[in-house]
Amino acid sequence: DFIAFNFFKDFIFKRKERYFLDLGSFARNEFIKRGFKEKNVLDTQFCSQCLESFYSFRRDKTQDRTLSFILQR
Repeated sequence: DFIAFNFFKDFIFKRKERYFLDLGSFARNEFIKRGFKEKNVLDTQFCSQCLESFYSFRRDKTQDRTLSFILQR
């Protein structure tokens, strides 16, 4: 069962019989846990599936992929 993964338990929610991972909150929490200052961790709350100006595999059903990098100075 997916919920058995305690690592994500605080970031999983259920909507209409489907489970979702709040990846933004999980990432924010991990950065702060690893020493980033809270004021330097920004979550824009943008939804790539909802906003047409962003690429979304779930919305567009294409073979394209996206790649992200996070760097610390």
